[in-house]
Amino acid sequence: MPNYGFADPYIICCFVGGDQLFVALFHNHKLLHKHFIYDLKKREIIGKVHDFSLADSSEENFPVDCFYNDEKNKVDIFYRQG
Repeated sequence: MPNYGFADPYIICCFVGGDQLFVALFHNHKLLHKHFIYDLKKREIIGKVHDFSLADSSEENFPVDCFYNDEKNKVDIFYRQG
């Protein structure tokens, strides 16, 4: 679902090795960030879905991009701040 006035989506993803995909999304009405790892071959979420509230945020925020750092085994997520 697009954010009115913005062409960017609320969901982003990046590969984190092999057939695994890191997925992050933002529910703007609840101001809730969620992320998880999805296995493309198994077609299932690996581990649990992590979520947390961004209470000091606004409905115009959403993730813009993410990058996987294989040396540190972490994903950096960049948000639009509105």
